[in-house]
Amino acid sequence: MRIYQRKPLIILLLLFSFCLSSFAPLTFANDLSSDQRAEKLNDIELKLEDINQRKKALQTQLKDSNLSEDEKTDLTQRLQTLNNQSKDFNALFEQTVLGGIDLSLFQEPAAEEPATNLNYNWQQEVLQILQPFFAQMQRMTEKARTRDQLIEEQKELSKKIELANEGIATLKSIDQAQLNPQSVKLITKLDDEWLDRLKSIEHQKNIVELKLQDLTDNRSFFVKFTDNLWSFIKNEGLAILIAIVVSVGFYYILSRLILIFTRYQQQDKSRVTNFKWRLMLLIFQSFNIIFSISIFLVILHTSGNIMLFGIVGLILLMLAISFRAKIPSYINKLRVFLNLGQAREGERILYNDIPWEITKINLNNVYLTNPLLDNGKLRVTIDLIDKLYSRETVNDELWFPSRKGDILLLPDKRIVQVLRQTPESVYLDHDGSTIVMGTSEFYKLKFSNLSRGYSLTLNFTLEDTPEARLDFDDVKAKMQEGIYAEMKLVDEALPAMIKHLSFNIRQLISSNSTSYQIIAEMTQHSAKHYLKAKGALNSAIIHTARDNGWSILLTENL
Repeated sequence: MRIYQRKPLIILLLLFSFCLSSFAPLTFANDLSSDQRAEKLNDIELKLEDINQRKKALQTQLKDSNLSEDEKTDLTQRLQTLNNQSKDFNALFEQTVLGGIDLSLFQEPAAEEPATNLNYNWQQEVLQILQPFFAQMQRMTEKARTRDQLIEEQKELSKKIELANEGIATLKSIDQAQLNPQSVKLITKLDDEWLDRLKSIEHQKNIVELKLQDLTDNRSFFVKFTDNLWSFIKNEGLAILIAIVVSVGFYYILSRLILIFTRYQQQDKSRVTNFKWRLMLLIFQSFNIIFSISIFLVILHTSGNIMLFGIVGLILLMLAISFRAKIPSYINKLRVFLNLGQAREGERILYNDIPWEITKINLNNVYLTNPLLDNGKLRVTIDLIDKLYSRETVNDELWFPSRKGDILLLPDKRIVQVLRQTPESVYLDHDGSTIVMGTSEFYKLKFSNLSRGYSLTLNFTLEDTPEARLDFDDVKAKMQEGIYAEMKLVDEALPAMIKHLSFNIRQLISSNSTSYQIIAEMTQHSAKHYLKAKGALNSAIIHTARDNGWSILLTENL
């Protein structure tokens, strides 16, 4: 198991060592002395002579017509092996003579035949369509690329000349007196070949230097920058400016026409939420965008600037490819925009535990409104609203349980007045101090809005013995008269704020007591007098009972 775990590391180390060995200079010939080099050259020449003799012998054997096919195949393979060995020894002889220089640098690369691909490749087709753009880019950068290539070629030729001079100098230093005649003959031949090759390389370097002089721009950076900038403004800049002005102008004019048409249609609320109308509006918007982009591209293409046309085409292509993953999201947005989603325009929705009306839906955002909240307008994304449900509203539905200025009775029996209510917070006044509550938290409270009217309920029990039975109508009349009188004592406006006063027998507790219930329904204008009215009701019951000699056994406010 450990061997398999270390295998990738071993392979990387082998590759690293191979790379180091590949870039290491070949020094085996330079380290040889003159005698050693001559001995090695003689040895190589003897091996070459031996190989040549063996090749001649094999070629003679191949001429024999009595050989079988297997024998001919074997002799041919042996002859091919000798040819390969002869080629290797000749290369080794040449490399040794030249001092061990890298001969592969002087080999001309073989021309590769273009491969024919019969399989359809859409990427290749796209490149074929964009070929004019690439050709234009190639022409624009041809001078810089040619100059860079010539500089690299000049460096390579200088390196070749240096290596060739070193090799020829090594060849000249060989003492030919120590060599046999055949080796001397080979050295003489190589000397002539390499002198001719060196002259060819020097001529090629002179040609490269002359071409570099023609391509070198001696102008200052500021002059080149200003000239190129002015050329860009007159050509590409003017084409871009015209394309932007015309396409944006068309988009703006058509957008204004669509907006005017939309406002006209919004006079009929049912038409705005209609699927056909929204689909038509979506088609208009899509046509506006597509036609504006088309105008931009046509102007660039008509100007003859294929480079700008290709750049814009590539940008649009990359945008289209990058938006592929967002297609499901856009489909959901279109569904909500067409009023086919769970939340629909003109309906009521609960968002953050607060009721809202969906007043407008576009392709990106949804606009929510609550008329009873200060700044009660929100803008949220379609993705967020699509997860919620809406329902149709009735005209008399409340959008919030209170308004600014309302007087409320909280669950803890505190009386507060609404100072302000926003989508985030509700501000309440309680005896001069301000209470701030979250709007969603306030909406969940079970409070009473006294400003919309309220009722005061009081249960009380009177002693009712068989010897002195109380008359119900008499008790009712005197209690009602006492309540109005007590209310007037507290505040002269209170009696007029009593909408209705009801008096009922609640239950017969025993033969000696009867329980009564009195309910005072107050108008909405009496909200600020709630505590006074409640106290006046209690006082009226007690005072009336005492004035008439009735014994009160129990009272209970509800």
